[in-house]
Amino acid sequence: MDLLTTLPNTQSEFFLSQQDATPYHYGRVHTDDQQFPQNAEFYLCGNKPMVVEQMASLKSRGYTNIYLEIF
Repeated sequence: MDLLTTLPNTQSEFFLSQQDATPYHYGRVHTDDQQFPQNAEFYLCGNKPMVVEQMASLKSRGYTNIYLEIF
């Protein structure tokens, strides 16, 4: 995560639902109240209900660069 935050011309937001990892977002993963650039890339990984819910929410807002890993 430290390396990702040093990439030029990027902004990284991390949401972790299983462990407290200050200074990252902690708790249930949700993006409804977050604003992202239209060309943002999303990497969702986790249990199927969370991934499907967040993917649907992002797609309904017009985001298309969504990558998934369900486990």
